[in-house]
Amino acid sequence: MKPIQKDLKRRQLRGFTLVELLVTISIMATVAGMFLVAYRGAATEASNIKTQSTIRKITEVLNTRLQEYENTPVSFVAPIPGNAIPALATTDAGYEPATVLMERARLLALRELICFEMPDHPDDIRWTYATVQSQGMPTTTVRGTGLVSQSTGGFFPVFVQLGASNRAMRIMQKLSVPGTVPLVPIQGWETTNANSELLYLIVEDSTINGSSAMELFGRTEVGDTDNDGFPEFIDAYRRPIQWLRWPSGFPSTLRYHPDLLDPALIDPVTKVSRFSGDSIDRMKADPGLRPNAAGDSKVLIPDIGTFPLVVSPGADGVFGQRFELDPSTIPTPVAGYSLSGSRTVRDVLFPTPYGTVPMPDPWYPRPRPPLSNSDLSIYRLGAVINPSAFKDDVTNFDINGAYQ
Repeated sequence: MKPIQKDLKRRQLRGFTLVELLVTISIMATVAGMFLVAYRGAATEASNIKTQSTIRKITEVLNTRLQEYENTPVSFVAPIPGNAIPALATTDAGYEPATVLMERARLLALRELICFEMPDHPDDIRWTYATVQSQGMPTTTVRGTGLVSQSTGGFFPVFVQLGASNRAMRIMQKLSVPGTVPLVPIQGWETTNANSELLYLIVEDSTINGSSAMELFGRTEVGDTDNDGFPEFIDAYRRPIQWLRWPSGFPSTLRYHPDLLDPALIDPVTKVSRFSGDSIDRMKADPGLRPNAAGDSKVLIPDIGTFPLVVSPGADGVFGQRFELDPSTIPTPVAGYSLSGSRTVRDVLFPTPYGTVPMPDPWYPRPRPPLSNSDLSIYRLGAVINPSAFKDDVTNFDINGAYQ
């Protein structure tokens, strides 16, 4: 019996072989990896949900602000005495009644006012004339509207004087050296995160239901990632959130409507969304909806909506959209229709029967028949220029159900 007992003891004390240990370790590593992947996915999803919450609140504030402009009154500078309105004779191919010209002037003036009070780029800021001279900035403090009068020697635009409003002044004051008259911008404020910082200043100066809009946001949603003294809204990854006032190049802006299957959305002839254009353009007075300076009957249809885009770069920290224009690379779709050196759509030179006038154009550059929208949309603000970086971006269009 003794040999049998010794053999049993030897079997009971025998350990794992090296192969068994390696197999066990590999199984444990595989299971751990699966749990790690699941954890990372859950963490990313939780971060995106938190970011979406912040973006929703920002979007609510921006929408409320933009709706205010629908009924904003506009004052015009009186035309030169003796000039006639409309400028063109009723027999002229480009004739438009005075009511249309006045409505166009109102539309362009409101767009200009929106740029003043809701800037999404440093080029949108218009400083005082003395500051403009000292800083070497553009001196475009008065904007032509496309409303014209006739006098001996040619046609002249009727201007709308848009001095800085109280809202615009408050933004500029916060970006200026304290106590300077005229205002002197703080050097270097626009070098990093300027877009995000402007978004914060807009929301900070807004109200929701009679209370400050900032009451909607918690401490974790605000930061100063570049330590320049100007806060930004930040996502769950502690990175600045950016925005675009008129993201006409963004692919998901083609339609924005609660009923995505509504057949009434698309015009059967033009194949363009009936909801295209500005909410402030009540009479469809956009200059692109009329013949150009050469009398061409083909119009520049605004084929994209102008719902604001609010976007987080997501987990990779890289944006995939275009947040400023590059005038050197944009082709000119129509003679005389171009950008006057600015990196925003605020300074577009637009041809009219009365000559070329500067105007803020949400759809620059616009397609021109027979060109399709895809020919020029890549140059627009909001266009996806880095698809791989765009994949994980979190936007308010995704939240609200808009789609391409």
